Amino acid sequence: MSRRNSIEIDSRELDRQLKKAIRRNPELATKKVTAIALDLAGRSVRLAPVDTGDLRNNCSAEINGSTVFTNKSKCGEAVPSLKLSAEIGYSLPYALRQHEELGYNHPKGGQAKFLEQPFAENEQKYIDMLKSIPDEALR
Repeated sequence: MSRRNSIEIDSRELDRQLKKAIRRNPELATKKVTAIALDLAGRSVRLAPVDTGDLRNNCSAEINGSTVFTNKSKCGEAVPSLKLSAEIGYSLPYALRQHEELGYNHPKGGQAKFLEQPFAENEQKYIDMLKSIPDEALR
């Protein structure tokens, strides 16, 4: 994703579980990370502030550089590899400011921290999804 501004969320536990998941089953890890990215993108879009609707329509998610979500698309196929990354973000120049500014009023809906909040609320769910890979691989 080419972004002029970016919102970065760091989770050491999620990163640790992701590395374990990739070692155990790269293909299943890719599917889980794709599911996590789609879930977080969808939750974030619903919380993004609304003025013209451009910000909500600007969300996208990439897995290993391949777009798997735009607010107008369905999940694409991701290719398993030993390195796996996911990016969920917004590229509009004002996205970062809208995300960080807690004092802005959003009369048409949405809120600040529209990406950070749903990640924080669902971080354990995402970690559990990655932890479940060994059990699912044996089914």
